[in-house]
Amino acid sequence: MRVLENINVNRQEVMDVVNLSGQQLLNRRRKPETWTNDELTRLATYLHLDNTICFHMRKLAVFIDLMPSSQKFYLMRRISINATKMHRRRANYNTWKVEELQLLVVTLKNMPVVD
Repeated sequence: MRVLENINVNRQEVMDVVNLSGQQLLNRRRKPETWTNDELTRLATYLHLDNTICFHMRKLAVFIDLMPSSQKFYLMRRISINATKMHRRRANYNTWKVEELQLLVVTLKNMPVVD
């Protein structure tokens, strides 16, 4: 979002690119955590920014499912995600919450490695 402040971008073009109304765009600027992965992907593409992470987000729940069971359940417990929520995240990657992703990063950094 800082990029939008630092460059001269036509507001109407941004609204068209991310398919948001003026009020929705204003809300996204006030609460950055409300942006969806798809909106950020379209915006990054429009601004010619690297959006590799956005594409990897689509498979995040699948990658977690591929972890050994003990690690997977430890991770899910630490980020407060149950099986139902994980199923929703797998079905629609736009449902990941910013807080969950932040906890996920911290947990993965501190998680013991199992051979």
